[in-house]
Amino acid sequence: MKKILAASLILALLTAGAYGFFGILAKRNFDNTMEQINAQVPGQIDITYKQGFLSSTVELHSPIPVTDRGIDLDLAVSTSHTIYHGPFIFHKMQNGQPPYIPVQAYTEGSLFYELTGAVDPKLAQGIKDATNTTISAYIPLMGDARVEFSGAPLSQEFELDGTLLTIDWQGFNGTLDSQGSIRDFTYDFTAPGLVIATAGPERFELGPITAKGTAHSGNFGIGLGNHRATVQNMGITFADGSSNGLRMENMDLEIILAEQNDLLSISAVFNMKTLASRDKVYGPANLTFHARNLDARTLALMNQEYIEMQKNNPGDRGAMQAQLMQMASTHGLTLLSKSPEFEFENISLQTAEGSGELHLKIRFNGEGEVIMNPLFLLGRLEVEASLGADERFLTALAKDMLKASTCTDAADTTCDQQAARASNEQLQQLLDNKQLVLENERFSSTLTYKDGAATLNSTPIPLF
Repeated sequence: MKKILAASLILALLTAGAYGFFGILAKRNFDNTMEQINAQVPGQIDITYKQGFLSSTVELHSPIPVTDRGIDLDLAVSTSHTIYHGPFIFHKMQNGQPPYIPVQAYTEGSLFYELTGAVDPKLAQGIKDATNTTISAYIPLMGDARVEFSGAPLSQEFELDGTLLTIDWQGFNGTLDSQGSIRDFTYDFTAPGLVIATAGPERFELGPITAKGTAHSGNFGIGLGNHRATVQNMGITFADGSSNGLRMENMDLEIILAEQNDLLSISAVFNMKTLASRDKVYGPANLTFHARNLDARTLALMNQEYIEMQKNNPGDRGAMQAQLMQMASTHGLTLLSKSPEFEFENISLQTAEGSGELHLKIRFNGEGEVIMNPLFLLGRLEVEASLGADERFLTALAKDMLKASTCTDAADTTCDQQAARASNEQLQQLLDNKQLVLENERFSSTLTYKDGAATLNSTPIPLF
């Protein structure tokens, strides 16, 4: 009997010690995470952490500055979580995780935005409901922690400045797998869609939306990785009906951030299948952008200084602007000395009338000594730009752009004819001035600038 009591006592002590250890481990991991977050955000985060034996609770509250002093509004983000300590979780976990497998911790809670001040209470509650995000995290003893988050669908009516708005939000869900750090993770996100409509024809539609990617920290703490997002459609219908509406379909954006030899590069590729506006259909449209030779150490330092500025000057735009100018002059020479380069490799658009393409590359020659003098900087600047477009494409595009800026009624044939004549005259003037070249029913133009000299279509042009 004594052996049984002794064994029971030892087991109880081991169990208590295990849960005490994992409770301390959960608190230490939480503190480390908050330290990393506080280093990257300018705002204040109020924390309430209540340590328990089998579980602990934590609440976070962070005000978000509203810079417009003429608006009596306060915005804040709040979270409330329960952290269940390992080694064994007897609380029901998502996805049927078995309780007999040892884990570090399991957390459940929610995040939401709160709007207070001079705001309709129903609207404030609607914003809180729409942004309410359920979050759970499964942290195993070994391997990656998984965070799952979701937002419930919401369908409500609100009155805003005398206008009745109907909001149909279909919710969202996603997962995030952390790989030992809050800056090293993979994620996946899906939102079926959002519709905001009035009693009239005004309507905004968005979705479905998907996003996924990977992220990791570079040598100087800059977030690197590959991120991709797609939006199946976005539509806007204005008060005067669908003819002045806007619709975009099958949009895809990919962003890649990489670091090599302490230099950061950024690439962005955007594709859109269709753009419809004013009864005109454009597409596909494509854009490819690159930024190269960006000094990672200096950018990381500037980012940290900017965060400190926001902490020290909340809402003071004048002080922020002055310090930003000082920061630019302090670090500008270092950035330029790495020969930064920015390139729009491809900006293209296709229509029924043909296609057009634009290429632009801007580079700074940072070899040797760099002096912060406007004339010196202009002498080190290099620019290459080229335009190519089918004659029918550019003629129709020029007319549509002029018509959109001058004609209030899309069906006004007189204004349409005037826009056609004016745009043709503008194109002819560019041809006469040799700013555009027309050959084989295709417009083209090439601009170069190097060593302080510029040429347009191989002809030198004066700058001053």
